[in-house]
Amino acid sequence: MTQDNLTAVLYKPKDLRLEQTPIPEIDEDEVLLRMDCVGICGSDVHYWQTGACGAFVMHEPMIMGHEASGVVAKVSPYKNNALFAGAVAREVDIRGIFRYVNEYPIALSMVASGQINVKPLVSHHYSLEETLEAYEVARRGLGIKVMIHVQPRDANNPQS
Repeated sequence: MTQDNLTAVLYKPKDLRLEQTPIPEIDEDEVLLRMDCVGICGSDVHYWQTGACGAFVMHEPMIMGHEASGVVAKVSPYKNNALFAGAVAREVDIRGIFRYVNEYPIALSMVASGQINVKPLVSHHYSLEETLEAYEVARRGLGIKVMIHVQPRDANNPQS
């Protein structure tokens, strides 16, 4: 496995840096993901601009990016590896009003089956090296969803 782990680290408001960080060791109940892409959301922009998002205030450098997807790269020897083979982890953010709360599984099923194509909602794509430009586009509200690709685009979900 590669030792390259270029990471977006926020040190203080408006001080976002790309730097190498150690690849973490996993505990017996964990898996390690090789990141594919990360979406920028409003909370990321708030942290970048002000060092806070609502009541949550950063007090030390923090690694940015919680809307991430990736491929399982390493599984604890205590886990059943077959359960994770080829698995992809994604954070899905479906917004709406509370009355649609029970529609969430239906929406996921429709996206997974291809009945609904959500790819056009991702309006901007950037490489990891273009992180600051991506954050600026998100801050200015110029896109619907801004994505930062850690791997070459579509490396983990090739077009058929």
